[in-house]
Amino acid sequence: MVLSVLPISTGVMLVQMELSQRYGDAQIAEQERLMHITLTRAVVWGDITLPAGSHVYRDMPAGGVERADGQPDLRTVQDIRFPVPVELGGLWVNALSLTGQLTLELSRPQQFAAHKGRPAEDCAAGYMVQFNARQERDPFVIPEKAQTLALADWVLDTCYQTHPISVRCWKDGQLVWADVPEYEPQ
Repeated sequence: MVLSVLPISTGVMLVQMELSQRYGDAQIAEQERLMHITLTRAVVWGDITLPAGSHVYRDMPAGGVERADGQPDLRTVQDIRFPVPVELGGLWVNALSLTGQLTLELSRPQQFAAHKGRPAEDCAAGYMVQFNARQERDPFVIPEKAQTLALADWVLDTCYQTHPISVRCWKDGQLVWADVPEYEPQ
């Protein structure tokens, strides 16, 4: 009699494991959907207007839901790739990153005047321009009082050449890497 129950309990256990896995996968997919968004309309965010089609990577929104007013919650933005170059404080950029510092990916060449004992810098399109926060802050969170991007809160540090800022986006139900512009080799 005990032997006849064993296959049934094993089958029930396997079904429970499969259902648990599917539930976990659905939760992860929902989190990914909330963390990787593409803006459906332009959004003014401090000193910058994020155009429709911008791909945004952010931490989970507060409470795991969007704001009640329909605007995306951008308090925990980490990376944004724009569909077209965007002007921010006189700089034209294709992407930005807010992971500890503000990093802008230039879409056009830019010259920066000498500052704080450093020589002037010529930065080509595709270079990163790095800014440090004017005040000490949590390096991974935009201050709650601001909740927007204000270039006045940042101080130019340097520019350098590296790989473009990578942002993932949803395409045909799959999370893929957003296209990046081709830059002239320097």
